[in-house]
Amino acid sequence: MTVPKNQTAKKAITSFALTWIFLLIFIEIFSLFSLWSVNKIVTIENKKTQQLSFLSESIWNANASFMSQIQSWKNILLRGSNKDDFKKYNLDFKKNYNNVQTLLQTAISNCNNEKDLFDCSTLVGIKNEHLELNDNYLNALTAVKYNKINEFIQLDKKVRGIDRELQKRFLNKAIELRTIFESQQKDFNLLVSERYSNIKFFLLTLLLIALSYIFISLYKILKIDFNSHK
Repeated sequence: MTVPKNQTAKKAITSFALTWIFLLIFIEIFSLFSLWSVNKIVTIENKKTQQLSFLSESIWNANASFMSQIQSWKNILLRGSNKDDFKKYNLDFKKNYNNVQTLLQTAISNCNNEKDLFDCSTLVGIKNEHLELNDNYLNALTAVKYNKINEFIQLDKKVRGIDRELQKRFLNKAIELRTIFESQQKDFNLLVSERYSNIKFFLLTLLLIALSYIFISLYKILKIDFNSHK
């Protein structure tokens, strides 16, 4: 009776070893696949977050350049009666205008990749309004002679406040985009954290099951071995 029981013990040990090897291989494959899946999600979502960051940054920079353009216009009104000052601030005004248009176009290009998160047409509207405002300023300026202070005073009264609505839109869109970016970043961090937590939970559960199997298998092997020596 001893031989069959020894063979049974050997079979149990072999079965235990093979099952444990396959279990380890499965855990390894699952872990690698899970890490690959999480890294893929991180890459995709991180790209979206970066695009939103670039978009938000472009709008804030465009808003800053627009405020500089407005300041250049005020300097023209205050000091434009001097020929040299007029040329200086008029050049600054046009330079800031070009910066705003370039930054807005960059924002619109980035926005096309995030149409599901933000209405890109609003940026196009701001860009067109800024172009129209610039034309109104320049058209009003063509009728003014730089050596006549009274004409600059009249010009100030004529165009005063026409930029306020656009200033509000610039600021509101910049704040809106920053809010969307922060929300997207928060959701991204939460998603990654949840994925890692799920993987950790599954692996821990699998390890507990594996440990339970080990104890049960060892118990059976030891029982068989004990019975074989009776």
